Amino acid sequence: MKTWPAIGTVFLVCALCGILCLSGYVSTAELGAPETKATNASALEDLSGKDVLLSDYMGQNLLLVFTTTWCPHCVTAIPDLKNIDNDFNGKGLKVVAVYVKEPAARVVKFKSRYGLPYDVLLDLNGDTAYLYRISGVPTFIVLDARGDILYEGHEIPFDIITRITNRT
Repeated sequence: MKTWPAIGTVFLVCALCGILCLSGYVSTAELGAPETKATNASALEDLSGKDVLLSDYMGQNLLLVFTTTWCPHCVTAIPDLKNIDNDFNGKGLKVVAVYVKEPAARVVKFKSRYGLPYDVLLDLNGDTAYLYRISGVPTFIVLDARGDILYEGHEIPFDIITRITNRT
């Protein structure tokens, strides 16, 4: 009966792939068909207090950045995000930063201090971060114009950004 070791090995490989996907080391797009999330499941706020739904961005490719003001790795990503926004805004990709459980006044000050040119939204109670199963910041999510997730991880996916902006 050599089938039991084979079944155990298959189970172990599947479990390892699941762990790698959840940890962000492997994106969902790298393992097959893109995943789709509801983009209007919870409201975010812009810095003026107006409700914004992610579905408001449907029809364009989106780089969502779940972040905070206190995260040093998030701050080091800002120059790259500014360059991406400068290079691709209006050319096939919109950058949107989502600040998780941060007060508006702190984020307004932070945006001004770092000169953030891209859209900044507030996830005041963490509902959207929970929906996307954010386990740490920064988390970068690339959504295509239909809302399909092409990448989700903790590194900026320059290759995917280049690929989707070249086909639009």
